[in-house]
Amino acid sequence: MTGYSKAASVIVLGLVTVIVLGYVMPMQAPAQPELTPAASYWMKRARAAEARSVQLAGVLAEARAAAKARKVAAAPSPVAAIRLVFGPAADRAIRVAYCETAGTLSPTAANLTDRHSDGSRGSWGLFQIGSVHREQGESVAAFRARMFDPVQNARMAYRLSDGGRSFARDWRTCGAGL
Repeated sequence: MTGYSKAASVIVLGLVTVIVLGYVMPMQAPAQPELTPAASYWMKRARAAEARSVQLAGVLAEARAAAKARKVAAAPSPVAAIRLVFGPAADRAIRVAYCETAGTLSPTAANLTDRHSDGSRGSWGLFQIGSVHREQGESVAAFRARMFDPVQNARMAYRLSDGGRSFARDWRTCGAGL
């Protein structure tokens, strides 16, 4: 036998042995260093927060899609909706909405990190109305969908701002000084 055929015979014999005996050497994962209890706790918290973030992003995408599906051709622009609801106080209200939406005036603006006294999360729409203001028995999802309508959002903001006279209480950052 030549050197090449001897090597081929050994390889074939090795493969036959593996196939016949079913022996496969298990692969071992590299050893992971053990975490301290504190590091383990924070890793679990980080994974849970990441999972919630992914879940909330999915909910937000669904809500935005539902809001777009409900839009009709005659729906007013955000500025027109604010002017319709606020009347003479519209200029101040537009400044608050502009600030609350980071300059976009997007009717589907959302802040998923807001936490409210009733345990609900999220602030929605032009004026970033918190879920805590939903009607009794109304789900956060239904409230969110309602607040993505610029007219409904402006009406809620009008009520909370005492007819556009006081933005300071509910909009501490964007309504201060207005």
